Amino acid sequence: MIVFNELWRAEIERRFANRPRYERANTLYHIVTSPKYEWLRHEIETYLDSLTTEAQQHYQARMQTAKSINQFIESYHELVVYDLFRQHPDYSAIREVDYGNKTPDWLVTPKNGPEFILEVRTINQSSRFRQIDKAWGYLRLRLQEIELPFLLSIHHQAENPPDSRLSSRIVKDIRRWLEDDGINLGERREFGGIEFELAHVSETFSRVQVVEPVRTFWVNHKLLQKKILDKASKYKEVVEKYEMPYVIALVPMFSTGYDVENFAEAFYGHLEVILESNSQGNVVGGKETYGSDGLFGNRILER
Repeated sequence: MIVFNELWRAEIERRFANRPRYERANTLYHIVTSPKYEWLRHEIETYLDSLTTEAQQHYQARMQTAKSINQFIESYHELVVYDLFRQHPDYSAIREVDYGNKTPDWLVTPKNGPEFILEVRTINQSSRFRQIDKAWGYLRLRLQEIELPFLLSIHHQAENPPDSRLSSRIVKDIRRWLEDDGINLGERREFGGIEFELAHVSETFSRVQVVEPVRTFWVNHKLLQKKILDKASKYKEVVEKYEMPYVIALVPMFSTGYDVENFAEAFYGHLEVILESNSQGNVVGGKETYGSDGLFGNRILER
C-alpha cells in the first residue's frame, strides 16, 4: 500500500479516537477505515501502481497531508484523469514533468499529434454554500445519534441553518420529544425557530433519519468562467515558451449543479432563443444560438 498503509491508518485512527461519531462523518476517517470505501482505496492504489516512484511519493505526501476531504478528492480526480488517458488507445504516454518552478499535473503524448500539458481542475461549491451544507450536516449527524426508529423532515429556509450551539440545544429538545409515548405520525414541532415533522416510523431504522431542507440556487456560468480563466493563466508562460497545447480537464462536484449545458455557456456564451414571426406577428419558428459573452465568443483567453 502506497497511500493507505498501516502507518497512516493508525495515525488517522489515533487522530479521531476520542471524537464522537458525528465528528468522524464526512472526513478522511471514513475513507481510510470504513469497509464502505474499500473500493475507493483499491482504485487509488491501482492508479498509483502504474506511476513512477517519484510520482507515487508525490501523491502519497499530498493525500496523507490533505487538510480537508476536498483537497483529498482533488488529488483523486487527478489520478482518475491520468488513468483515462493512460488506458486510451490514442495516447502513448502520460507522465509528470517539471518546468522549473512550474509543475503541471501531466504531460500527455498522443500517438499522432503534439504533446500537450494537461491540468485537472476540480470545480467545488462556493465557500458560502459549503458552510451552509456543513451546518445542516452537523445537525443531521447529531440527530442521527438518537437511537429511535423515526424519520424527521425539516421545514425551514435552507439558506439559514442553525449554528453548532443551537443545533446542540435542538437535539436535546428533539430527543425529549421523540421519547414521549404520546407523539403521533405527522406531528410537527418547532425547536430553535426550525420546524420538524415526524414523517415516518420504521423498524428498519436503528437511529433517527433526517430529510434536510431542499436548497435551490441559480447556476452561474460566469463563476465557472472565472475558475477556468484562473487555471488557464497558471501555465501561460510555460505554454508560450515551449509552444505547446494546453488542455484543462474540468471535474465538477455533484453539489455544484454544473452540467454540460453550463460548460457550453461558459465557453460559447449564454443560450439565446431567436423567434421568427410572420407578417401577422405569429411565431412560426425559432432557433437557439449562443451570445457573445463566452470565453471563445469574445476571445477572453487571448488577453
